[in-house]
Amino acid sequence: MGMDLDSSVVECPLPEEMGSIGAARAIASQVMDAWRYRGSREDVLLAVSELVTNALVHGAGGPVLRIAGG
Repeated sequence: MGMDLDSSVVECPLPEEMGSIGAARAIASQVMDAWRYRGSREDVLLAVSELVTNALVHGAGGPVLRIAGG
């Protein structure tokens, strides 16, 4: 997966499957590492898990994980 971690926005389309929750958490973790995030990592990962889960359960089509900051 080719992500531009030097950008202030990372966007990754995810498959429409429950395995995307773990993939989204892994992507968020990589982004936090690259951006040297110093906040509560577990809070971010929990929010990512909940949002991707909601997108899969209640949305239509594959979700897109978009992280802005940096």
